[in-house]
Order: sequence, then structure tokens, then C-alpha cells
Amino acid sequence: IISVDVQAAGTGKALGARRALSLLRATGIGVPPRWFTVGDSPTDYAMADWLQTEGFEVTHVDVHPRPDRPDRPYRVVTYPDAVDDAAAARFLATVSEETAQP
Repeated sequence: IISVDVQAAGTGKALGARRALSLLRATGIGVPPRWFTVGDSPTDYAMADWLQTEGFEVTHVDVHPRPDRPDRPYRVVTYPDAVDDAAAARFLATVSEETAQP
């Protein structure tokens, strides 16, 4: 979970995603093809954008969507009746149910 919202050129969550993948690869841990990102800021979207550009399947959960949100080439999930932690929890419950099914 990335919880610090750094918004400076050359830093931020896209860099965090890149470094996390580098660590996974360096340790021989398999890199999953499907990624989930959660947040509402430009850096949250930058993390999802970078992962998608690198060829990963990405789903982003916008926990506080705004009407002026630009379209993205990957799936963006929103919950009109839930924001912040409630939206993230709902998405995690949904993904857990989906992966638990045979």
C-alpha cells in the first residue's frame, strides 16, 4: 500500500511502481500480469498509467471521483455511494469474491 502523496517531477507513485517491479524482478519473485491501484490524485493515476504503459492489465479504483476525470485506456472503477476507505474496501471485497470462485 502506497500512502504518501508526493507530487514532484521525477518522484511519486509511478516511481514507486517502477521500483517495486524492479525489486520483484531482482529477487526472482514473479511479477503478476494484473495490477490494482487505488486513489484519487494525479499521482495515483500516474501509477496506473505507468503500469498500463508497461503492458500490465490495470484496474484503478478512484475513491473520490470528480466529473472532470479524463478517460483512461484501462478500467476505472468508482462507487457513487462510497468514497475513500469505504470505496477501497468495497473493491477489495469484490476482488476477493472473484478470486475465491472456482
